[in-house]
Amino acid sequence: MNNFDGEGDRGRAYASAFAEIREELAETGDAVTVAGFTEITGRGRSVEAMKEIADALSLSHVRTVAYGRTALPYHYECTTVASVAAPTRMGRIFIDTRGGSVLLHDDAAPEDGALFDEWCTELPEFATADYHGIVYAVVDGVGIGFVHNRYGAGDERHLTAQQIPDVGERLARCGNRRIPVYIGGNFNVDPRRRGAYNVHYRGLGAEKGTTYNGHKHDYWYSNVGDAAVSDDFLDPPVAEARAETLGNGMSDHCATLLAISP
Repeated sequence: MNNFDGEGDRGRAYASAFAEIREELAETGDAVTVAGFTEITGRGRSVEAMKEIADALSLSHVRTVAYGRTALPYHYECTTVASVAAPTRMGRIFIDTRGGSVLLHDDAAPEDGALFDEWCTELPEFATADYHGIVYAVVDGVGIGFVHNRYGAGDERHLTAQQIPDVGERLARCGNRRIPVYIGGNFNVDPRRRGAYNVHYRGLGAEKGTTYNGHKHDYWYSNVGDAAVSDDFLDPPVAEARAETLGNGMSDHCATLLAISP
């Protein structure tokens, strides 16, 4: 949502636009069950504004979690995860691509309420400026991760995108049984299949991209495809992607919807 701090008319415009999406989905008996919003700042009234936007989608469980910090001006960047049902687990997976090697750090959220609130606004010491993580939640037995791949160098962006299968498998096995996983957001690199992870993408912007400039940056990865799946899964959903945008110059990115049916 491009440096959204909740101030001014922008939050109200977002809430109105998402309410229209909710109403349109309701006409066909569909509804948003989980939504993620990236590039929320840790400043201003962003947390309260995100609750209002989630309410426009009829989502009552709202968590705004810091996933990185920018260099200039210095502030946190956050992802808001909103859902109908309360997540049974939340966390961040940090991808460290410095020094030519790749390390994954799974930072699970504490269950205690006060500690959880503190966790949401703090970052590990190794999370330096322009270092970003993937915020995830497990909702109704499905793992969902949200990405803003905002590394400055192109090589780091591609290294981060290449780690999606490993990130997904950590999320898929975070409980007693393997679960279906979906990881989506702004990857800042073009989509491609990663190992066993299928990519779900439908272009909408100029020249059928997912931004107004025609870039294919916003999409979903999943460990579930259209083909028959292993008994290792428990009633896995199958996904179909479609994209919609708020328009009016409020963001360069489309809001990419993932339709999941049982």
